[in-house]
Amino acid sequence: MRRRLNSTSPLRGERVRVLGLSASNANGSAEILLKLALQAAEAEGAEVALVRLHDLSLPTRPVGPGESGGADDDGPWLWDQFMESDGLIVSA
Repeated sequence: MRRRLNSTSPLRGERVRVLGLSASNANGSAEILLKLALQAAEAEGAEVALVRLHDLSLPTRPVGPGESGGADDDGPWLWDQFMESDGLIVSA
């Protein structure tokens, strides 16, 4: 018997949000599998998002708390994506 997941977040009372993080080639086999996993989560009622690390500008040097890696730093945005998600699927 297939068990259906609860599609609401117990913390926010909203739909569960699942973030897919791709660290592989765009549209490569790992990302294809990631997309399938996200489609399955969406079919269960989750809100899903896909982020490709290759598309982001991330600092290459250590950045302290509250500091920015520069004008092109997507690190704070990525952190917000993590914090707003209830689940994370990583493909590499």
